[in-house]
Amino acid sequence: MALAVALVALLTARRVVGPIRALAAGAERLGRGLDVGPLPLAGPSEVRDMTRAFNRMQGRLTRFVADRTQMLAALSHDLRSPLTAMRLRLEMLPEDEDSTRLRALVEEMTQMVQATLDFARGAAQEEPAAEVDLVALLADLVADAETGKATLDAPRALHAVLRPTAMKRALRNLIDNALRYGAVARVALGEDHGMAVITISDDGPGLPEDQLEKMFDPFVRLEDSRSRDTGGVGLGLAIARTVVQAHGGEVSLANRPEGGLVARVVLPLGSG
Repeated sequence: MALAVALVALLTARRVVGPIRALAAGAERLGRGLDVGPLPLAGPSEVRDMTRAFNRMQGRLTRFVADRTQMLAALSHDLRSPLTAMRLRLEMLPEDEDSTRLRALVEEMTQMVQATLDFARGAAQEEPAAEVDLVALLADLVADAETGKATLDAPRALHAVLRPTAMKRALRNLIDNALRYGAVARVALGEDHGMAVITISDDGPGLPEDQLEKMFDPFVRLEDSRSRDTGGVGLGLAIARTVVQAHGGEVSLANRPEGGLVARVVLPLGSG
């Protein structure tokens, strides 16, 4: 009788635990921005109801992100036509102070539209995910920087499932910010409790503590100047956070005690 009871308990536990583990794995993959697909309905009625609710939630989230991204990209794309027409008409005007200022404004608007398109592409999840060697990815980005201005410290190889092009764009934005405002970019890669930790530090002046989180808002710049040569259009950090969060990670800024700023990116490791 004890053996029969143990066998029934084991079968019941498997029938419950299996679908719950599948649901947990699906939620983890969804949080990391990976393709999940509808989960099969299995197990007791309560577990099937929970799985059904998860599938509905996943579908709604996917449609919401896709619709928002498509709308943002379409809006930015449509703005390029009138800007092009304005640029052509300005070329026909005589060279004076007003026409020069108008050309500068049109050029700034064009850059903002292009940056918004990049932001939309960063939010999109069309690029397939693949297992990536983080050391190789960071080495390529450091090699692209000006000679001697960026360095990499990566003691050992770490792999993560990423959308490579999107992640390169995010990390390049962080490195470019370090180079622009802090003269150098010291990139380091480490591991902490199954997570990859990427830090990018510089020797700049840092930021007020109450401004650190605001820097990730779209169109917020690291300076008061509206010069395109120094301040950009204020979407670099917003794109970086969007991409990193879509991979189930997080990015933050902090002032270094010895001076300068450090960007910290945390990403899940493993095959997902």
